[in-house]
Amino acid sequence: MEGSLCTGTLTAVNFTNTWLFNFPMFTVEVNYIVDGSPRVVSAYMRTSADRVPVVGSRMIVLTDERGTTHVELDLASGAAFEPDVGKYAPSDG
Repeated sequence: MEGSLCTGTLTAVNFTNTWLFNFPMFTVEVNYIVDGSPRVVSAYMRTSADRVPVVGSRMIVLTDERGTTHVELDLASGAAFEPDVGKYAPSDG
């Protein structure tokens, strides 16, 4: 399948106060540019409490010819993570 790859910037990370298999769930927004036009994509993210990226992190945006968009953290750019991991840990109850 053909597609494109763009770099973007994480502009919003919102904790949903839900967990899936003890991993916190978030909604995120990523800004990127395609053919000189700014775009924004929203996505759901599940990650471990110690790997929640901070706003401003570099992201990779992958799109295919069907219009499907995927985002992932650009680890090669030196990702930064939230230092307060305790606030994303699931409650014991």
